[in-house]
Amino acid sequence: MRVLIFLLIASGYLFAETLAEAKELYDQKEYTQAYEIYSKLASEGDTLAQFNVALMLDFGFGVKKDAKEAMKWYYKAANSHHGPSQYNLAKHYDMDAATDASAETKAKIWYEKACENEVAKACTNLALLYYNGGKTFKKNTPKALEFFVKGSEFGDSKANLNLGIIYGWGDGSIQDRLKAYSYLKEALKTGEPKANEYLETLCKETKWVCEE
Repeated sequence: MRVLIFLLIASGYLFAETLAEAKELYDQKEYTQAYEIYSKLASEGDTLAQFNVALMLDFGFGVKKDAKEAMKWYYKAANSHHGPSQYNLAKHYDMDAATDASAETKAKIWYEKACENEVAKACTNLALLYYNGGKTFKKNTPKALEFFVKGSEFGDSKANLNLGIIYGWGDGSIQDRLKAYSYLKEALKTGEPKANEYLETLCKETKWVCEE
């Protein structure tokens, strides 16, 4: 009996399913097997597994594509303060906002939470919501600038590009060509090629800004 118990315990350790094993299978494109492990761990409350289950459902890797089911798992992980899940959940709501006013509010809430968790793109997308305004809240340029700056601080190239455009060609109370130049240069540095077009225009319109 002792030998039997020992063998069962050893067997349990030997065949334990882990996130590392699931990732290895995923990297090998064994998506179905990876999904099975992630799904089991997700049901046991593992946040990273929940996120990966959501991703695989979102893109149809190893399982039939199902956006609604993906959102359920993003939501579980998001409630555990997982920034990428909060961001992806917000993006889903954002896409639904055109036909559902309540989705717009939810997108804003989850972008805020993801931004607090230093997800740069969440800060930028939240800034865009404030800059453009929506069905459930008015345009708020100062608030938009606040979140564009956060996105920039976290290294998002789109945040830098938008700040460059706003400061370069915004209204009189916002326009600051020096800041525009600085943010457009940073946008290029962080991988946004579109910034080059705006830099060229800026330098033609205000030559002194671009003199180094």
